[in-house]
Amino acid sequence: MLLLALLVLYMPMSDAAIGPKIHVNIYNKLGNGLDLTVHCKSKNDDLGEHVLSQDESFPINFRRNFFGNSLFYCSFKWNGKVHWFDIYDQSRDSCHDCKWIILQDNPCLVDNSFGIVGCHQYH
Repeated sequence: MLLLALLVLYMPMSDAAIGPKIHVNIYNKLGNGLDLTVHCKSKNDDLGEHVLSQDESFPINFRRNFFGNSLFYCSFKWNGKVHWFDIYDQSRDSCHDCKWIILQDNPCLVDNSFGIVGCHQYH
């Protein structure tokens, strides 16, 4: 047990991943044919900038951090305005297959069986 604890302590933070893969999909649902520019990052990864046409999606796949603090945050840009949102926060989100729709008013988490589960405010 002590050996396992020491191994975890010496593991780089980006390699300290546990559990099943988390799948986050971000969908452009702005409407009016607007393109959405998405740029997502974590403490260790910059996923780059991606332009999504209406109804297109951008996937993020990862494993949760062993320390319980996995966080991916994204900027969303359209019509010259930029909004920020934590698209995955391990302390908030329990989903393993998270589907986010990006609306002009707010980002909303969607469940395929139940529809919109909850909407949040941009930062």
